[in-house]
Amino acid sequence: MIKKVLLITLMIVLLPTLASAKRLFTEAKYQKMWCDYNKGTTEVILIDGTRADCLTNKNVIEVDYADKWYEAIGQALHYGTQLFSRRPGIVLIIEHRNDYRYFERMMNVIKEYKLPIDVWLIDNEGMMENY
Repeated sequence: MIKKVLLITLMIVLLPTLASAKRLFTEAKYQKMWCDYNKGTTEVILIDGTRADCLTNKNVIEVDYADKWYEAIGQALHYGTQLFSRRPGIVLIIEHRNDYRYFERMMNVIKEYKLPIDVWLIDNEGMMENY
Protein backbone atom coordinates (compact mmCIF):
# COMPACT_ATOMS: atom_id res chain seq x y z
CA MET A 1 0.00 0.00 0.00
CA ILE A 2 2.80 2.44 0.91
CA LYS A 3 4.59 1.61 -2.35
CA LYS A 4 1.43 2.44 -4.32
CA VAL A 5 1.00 5.78 -2.58
CA LEU A 6 4.67 6.60 -3.12
CA LEU A 7 4.44 5.69 -6.81
CA ILE A 8 1.32 7.81 -7.31
CA THR A 9 2.94 10.74 -5.47
CA LEU A 10 6.05 10.50 -7.66
CA MET A 11 3.93 10.41 -10.79
CA ILE A 12 2.02 13.52 -9.73
CA VAL A 13 5.25 15.36 -8.99
CA LEU A 14 7.20 14.21 -12.05
CA LEU A 15 4.59 14.21 -14.82
CA PRO A 16 4.44 18.00 -15.22
CA THR A 17 8.24 18.08 -15.44
CA LEU A 18 8.31 15.31 -18.04
CA ALA A 19 5.55 16.96 -20.06
CA SER A 20 7.52 20.18 -20.31
CA ALA A 21 10.79 18.38 -21.05
CA LYS A 22 10.09 18.38 -24.78
CA ARG A 23 10.10 22.19 -24.79
CA LEU A 24 13.25 23.78 -26.16
CA PHE A 25 12.83 27.02 -24.19
CA THR A 26 10.46 28.29 -21.52
CA GLU A 27 7.38 30.23 -22.52
CA ALA A 28 8.81 33.18 -20.57
CA LYS A 29 11.88 33.25 -22.82
CA TYR A 30 9.73 33.49 -25.97
CA GLN A 31 7.48 36.04 -24.27
CA LYS A 32 10.42 38.28 -23.37
CA MET A 33 12.00 37.90 -26.81
CA TRP A 34 8.80 38.86 -28.65
CA CYS A 35 7.74 41.57 -26.21
CA ASP A 36 11.16 43.25 -26.13
CA TYR A 37 11.36 43.22 -29.93
CA ASN A 38 7.90 44.81 -30.16
CA LYS A 39 8.62 47.37 -27.43
CA GLY A 40 5.97 45.96 -25.12
CA THR A 41 5.61 45.38 -21.40
CA THR A 42 5.57 41.82 -20.03
CA GLU A 43 3.30 40.37 -17.35
CA VAL A 44 0.76 43.19 -17.22
CA ILE A 45 -1.91 42.80 -14.55
CA LEU A 46 -5.34 43.52 -16.00
CA ILE A 47 -8.45 44.97 -14.36
CA ASP A 48 -9.69 41.56 -13.15
CA GLY A 49 -6.30 40.49 -11.80
CA THR A 50 -5.35 38.22 -14.72
CA ARG A 51 -1.96 38.72 -16.36
CA ALA A 52 -1.44 39.38 -20.02
CA ASP A 53 1.87 38.08 -21.34
CA CYS A 54 2.63 41.30 -23.21
CA LEU A 55 1.06 44.70 -23.75
CA THR A 56 1.99 46.83 -26.77
CA ASN A 57 0.55 50.12 -28.02
CA LYS A 58 -1.88 48.18 -30.21
CA ASN A 59 -2.31 44.70 -28.70
CA VAL A 60 -2.82 42.71 -25.52
CA ILE A 61 -0.97 39.43 -26.11
CA GLU A 62 -1.13 35.80 -25.05
CA VAL A 63 2.06 33.80 -25.76
CA ASP A 64 1.67 30.03 -25.87
CA TYR A 65 3.05 26.83 -27.32
CA ALA A 66 1.44 25.64 -30.54
CA ASP A 67 -0.25 22.61 -28.99
CA LYS A 68 -2.11 24.94 -26.60
CA TRP A 69 -3.60 27.07 -29.41
CA TYR A 70 -7.18 26.56 -28.22
CA GLU A 71 -6.33 27.95 -24.77
CA ALA A 72 -4.54 30.89 -26.38
CA ILE A 73 -7.70 31.89 -28.27
CA GLY A 74 -9.77 32.03 -25.09
CA GLN A 75 -7.13 33.90 -23.13
CA ALA A 76 -6.52 36.45 -25.89
CA LEU A 77 -10.24 37.15 -26.22
CA HIS A 78 -10.55 37.50 -22.45
CA TYR A 79 -7.65 39.95 -22.33
CA GLY A 80 -9.37 41.96 -25.05
CA THR A 81 -12.47 42.30 -22.86
CA GLN A 82 -10.29 43.76 -20.11
CA LEU A 83 -8.58 46.32 -22.37
CA PHE A 84 -10.98 47.47 -25.08
CA SER A 85 -8.36 49.95 -26.27
CA ARG A 86 -6.09 47.05 -27.32
CA ARG A 87 -6.73 44.34 -29.87
CA PRO A 88 -6.31 40.71 -28.70
CA GLY A 89 -3.25 38.95 -30.06
CA ILE A 90 -1.59 35.55 -29.94
CA VAL A 91 2.10 34.78 -30.29
CA LEU A 92 2.18 31.08 -31.13
CA ILE A 93 5.42 29.27 -30.35
CA ILE A 94 6.58 26.94 -33.14
CA GLU A 95 9.42 24.75 -31.89
CA HIS A 96 9.04 21.77 -34.18
CA ARG A 97 8.09 21.35 -37.81
CA ASN A 98 4.88 19.46 -36.95
CA ASP A 99 3.72 22.41 -34.78
CA TYR A 100 2.44 24.11 -37.95
CA ARG A 101 -0.60 21.80 -37.88
CA TYR A 102 -1.71 23.57 -34.69
CA PHE A 103 -1.20 26.95 -36.32
CA GLU A 104 -3.44 25.85 -39.21
CA ARG A 105 -6.14 24.65 -36.81
CA MET A 106 -6.03 27.92 -34.90
CA MET A 107 -6.22 30.02 -38.06
CA ASN A 108 -9.19 27.96 -39.31
CA VAL A 109 -11.11 28.73 -36.10
CA ILE A 110 -10.15 32.41 -36.14
CA LYS A 111 -11.25 32.78 -39.77
CA GLU A 112 -14.40 30.66 -39.45
CA TYR A 113 -15.70 32.72 -36.55
CA LYS A 114 -14.18 36.01 -37.72
CA LEU A 115 -12.41 36.46 -34.38
CA PRO A 116 -10.68 39.83 -33.92
CA ILE A 117 -7.29 38.32 -33.05
CA ASP A 118 -3.91 39.30 -34.49
CA VAL A 119 -1.48 36.38 -34.80
CA TRP A 120 2.30 36.06 -34.81
CA LEU A 121 4.54 33.02 -34.91
CA ILE A 122 7.86 32.78 -33.10
CA ASP A 123 10.34 29.94 -33.34
CA ASN A 124 13.27 28.80 -31.25
CA GLU A 125 15.68 30.84 -33.38
CA GLY A 126 13.80 34.08 -32.70
CA MET A 127 12.23 34.29 -36.16
CA MET A 128 8.92 36.13 -36.02
CA GLU A 129 6.11 36.31 -38.56
CA ASN A 130 2.81 38.19 -38.50
CA TYR A 131 -0.42 36.76 -39.96
